[in-house]
Amino acid sequence: MSKSKKWTIAGQPLTDSQAKTIKASRKNGEPRSVIKPNAAQARAIKKRATLADAEARAIMAEMENCPEFCKTIRLRRMELGMTLEQLAKTTGISKANLSRLEWGRTTNPTLGTLRRVGEALRLTLTVEYSPV
Repeated sequence: MSKSKKWTIAGQPLTDSQAKTIKASRKNGEPRSVIKPNAAQARAIKKRATLADAEARAIMAEMENCPEFCKTIRLRRMELGMTLEQLAKTTGISKANLSRLEWGRTTNPTLGTLRRVGEALRLTLTVEYSPV
């Protein structure tokens, strides 16, 4: 006995008509189906998009308060496609400490820590004095 696949749009179940459209497309070998969401599905889509936008804005606002070197570390790690876990393994620094460093929650990282992270991310560490 096989279970039928339950398709949803933003967590809302598909109507019979929508499911038939998808099944017909798959039967014809089409990789995608275009279906119009009903009102409940459209509200769910809008709600998810609003939540995702709010989360993204909150993350960006939090990053604006980070020191520049923290942003550089995070963005470089992401640019290289490296996870925190991979960076932790490479540097010998815990994932939690690296996360705190990326988000500016480490108040006083040592030069040794910054050097190890920089080497792992192929960044040059430069220390300079500037007028206050």
